[in-house]
Amino acid sequence: MAVGLWSSMGCRTRCVEFLQTNESYAIYCGVAVLVLILVLYLLDFFAPEHIPGRFCVLQDGNGLVGRGIFVVAIVALLMWGFLMAKDYPTLPVVITFLFCPMSVVLFRRLTMPHVPERPHDFAAVRGLEDRIALIKLLSWEERDEKNFYTAAMYSFFAASIGCLACWVPWVLMYERAFDEEMLAAASTADRELVYVRWASPLFIAISNFVFACFAGLRVTQNGAYSATDQIKNQLIFDFKTGTQKHMQYRIAWLRARVAAAQNQEELARTTQDQLQKYLVQHITATRRLSKIVKAVGFTMLALILALFIVFQMVAEVNHIAIMVQGFLASYLFTFAVFIFVSFNRVSKAITLELKDLPMLKSLVGCMETDWARALALCLGLPFLPVVLVMSFANQSVRRGRGLCRSKTLLTLRVRETLGKMQEWNWPSVLGWVYVMAGVLMVFRLSPIFLNVLLAWMSWAMAGLNFWLICAATFAMGAFLFMLPPVPGPVIYPFAGVVISDPEKCPYGFVWGCVICIGVCFTMKMVACALQQKCLGGLLGNNLAVRRAVGIHTAPIRAIENVLKRPGLSCGKCMILCGGPDWPTSVLAGILRLSVWQCLLGTCPVLLTIVPMALTGSFYLKRDESQVWMRTGNLMLLATSVVSAVFLIGIGWAIQDEFDKRGDEISRPKLEFVELAWLDFREARAAERCRVALGDAPRLVA
Repeated sequence: MAVGLWSSMGCRTRCVEFLQTNESYAIYCGVAVLVLILVLYLLDFFAPEHIPGRFCVLQDGNGLVGRGIFVVAIVALLMWGFLMAKDYPTLPVVITFLFCPMSVVLFRRLTMPHVPERPHDFAAVRGLEDRIALIKLLSWEERDEKNFYTAAMYSFFAASIGCLACWVPWVLMYERAFDEEMLAAASTADRELVYVRWASPLFIAISNFVFACFAGLRVTQNGAYSATDQIKNQLIFDFKTGTQKHMQYRIAWLRARVAAAQNQEELARTTQDQLQKYLVQHITATRRLSKIVKAVGFTMLALILALFIVFQMVAEVNHIAIMVQGFLASYLFTFAVFIFVSFNRVSKAITLELKDLPMLKSLVGCMETDWARALALCLGLPFLPVVLVMSFANQSVRRGRGLCRSKTLLTLRVRETLGKMQEWNWPSVLGWVYVMAGVLMVFRLSPIFLNVLLAWMSWAMAGLNFWLICAATFAMGAFLFMLPPVPGPVIYPFAGVVISDPEKCPYGFVWGCVICIGVCFTMKMVACALQQKCLGGLLGNNLAVRRAVGIHTAPIRAIENVLKRPGLSCGKCMILCGGPDWPTSVLAGILRLSVWQCLLGTCPVLLTIVPMALTGSFYLKRDESQVWMRTGNLMLLATSVVSAVFLIGIGWAIQDEFDKRGDEISRPKLEFVELAWLDFREARAAERCRVALGDAPRLVA
């Protein structure tokens, strides 16, 4: 359908003209989507409180009305996407190709036979006949799922091959017409649209191949996934919970398979061993599938990112890049939904694994602190009136439907949230609110003043010698690094602009870029040393600062263990290069770490400095060619990618330290007795002096 509607092989011209002619209806579709979603929210469709544990249903036993409205909202959203073809000509292609996996899922839903609901717990199964019937049901489900995913895999492969088989001869036949259309195009954007029309079947074929690979992953791992069904494993081998008749049946079944067993006791022992074996298989299979899913997911993310960078670099305008970006985002979305649906037990295991991470538990614990509550209050306060109005309207609709007899004005969830907020220690929270507001204002205004300062510096250094410009840039950058609110990455593009300028650099543009990178790297190293030794070393002598930093807490102790390792360990480099400039170096000084070892671990920061400095350097060439402009954007994107990798690496390094030395990190140490006593004293004082909202006076004279 996508090939016939949106490619030159079909009727793309007429379809696009129709959509562009009716573009004015897009606003009505958008309004319809918002209205329908609002109506469904007011009717408690998404997570109804009167039907606990159910989602996307209006009434228990009747889900057609609500889901019908939801389908209409989705259709209106799709129509809005189609009608935006004038501004985003490639959007209809991306939307249409998603119909392929959606149609497969819909077909599966409509043709799936009705089967009894399987129990959630093995203890709910009683009787030999029920257990045998359940084993047959589970075995049938496994075969049915494997057959479905196998059929889906072959269907997607066939669609991909069929699309290519039709497209390749057509391209060879109409190659001259394609060249004529490209020559007749009036602008680069028109040429890209011509290319999109001709290449759409190729993108559709690639998409079908990707979907086939998704289904193939499920088919190849079907045996491992079946081994994760704990109920089936217990049904087969847990003889202790069965009846005597059931035990005799399974003993007879095992006798034919265990040649070494000579009597019932030995056979029972063999059964216990088999039970342990299958429990181990269950855990092993779950972990193996989790690793496979994670590896495939990260590989797919890396591939998507690489392809996005390549197409962003090659495309002269935006149409091809937007289409590729849409396809890649659709792949990622489809993969996430596929994992959730087809590897449901594995996705649950991964979720439980994430919840048990010590670092995540530490972050959850931080959310209960007063400063975290103050930050949430600062960010969420503007939306509070909207939330209250929506909650009031929702509660009114519930009373009108007879679902709620309470006379309260707000819904239960909002009332519970407000009730928890009333128990906060409001004097402390409000104090932190003022601090957070001040910090946010400083960080908001600092870039503005920094840009003014850098612009003035650029004007002041206009008549200086090249080496004086390098020295002035180095000195100013080192000074700015010492200020906490100043972001370090802003300095690197400025250095690229003033140092790489061919009119100022006597060695040419290329050598100017090299010198700029050297100046920025040296500036970063000197700033880190000054921050660590001068600021961190002095602040580390203050007990209040050490306690505020939390050097005795588990996360900081984990970071300290990582940073103490000599050499260029991966976790050490991730923390020193990916952490915020000022806090990371000052923390290293407070922890009394070696300056030289920290500087050694900071060396990979070149991966961030190089693209940021080149962003400013390539900005000077923006008027010469679009390639320079896009290369500069690519450098900025590369910086973002490297920074994201560093941030992910920080989390991995800390979590890895928790996994390996969790007991040692959490164990109290004698050197932190004074800090622990201060924490205990403050906690007791805060508990005794806690002032909830109900305890505060309503009026203050």
